[in-house]
Amino acid sequence: MNNNNSEQIKLIKQTANIIEVAGSFENLKKRGRYYFCKCLLHNENTSSMVFYKSSNSYYCYGCGVGGDCINFVEKHLKLNFIEAVKWLADFCHLPFDESDTQQYTPTPRQITKPIITTPPSCYISKDIF
Repeated sequence: MNNNNSEQIKLIKQTANIIEVAGSFENLKKRGRYYFCKCLLHNENTSSMVFYKSSNSYYCYGCGVGGDCINFVEKHLKLNFIEAVKWLADFCHLPFDESDTQQYTPTPRQITKPIITTPPSCYISKDIF
């Protein structure tokens, strides 16, 4: 994937409003600064899916799935990454050049946890030794 496509995807992420995108599928209810609806990813009766306008993200407290606008479109419409980006580009009326994206697969975010080799001194009792 060339640098131009990366810039296009970045622009689409910045332009796509998750409230408008999700609102095109389901009626969202505003409570305070958050928007709620029944989860669009699994069947349920409660409004456990929350959309955050400030971070342009979502999270479902029922199924534990969350992410950004592209991830939401991927999960809800069952599309791959490039198809979701294309769908969002069309939704936002932005151009998206699909050339050189056939080989592209986004790398998953890696969560790194610190490896503790020795316990902190507050957990070591001198009375034990």
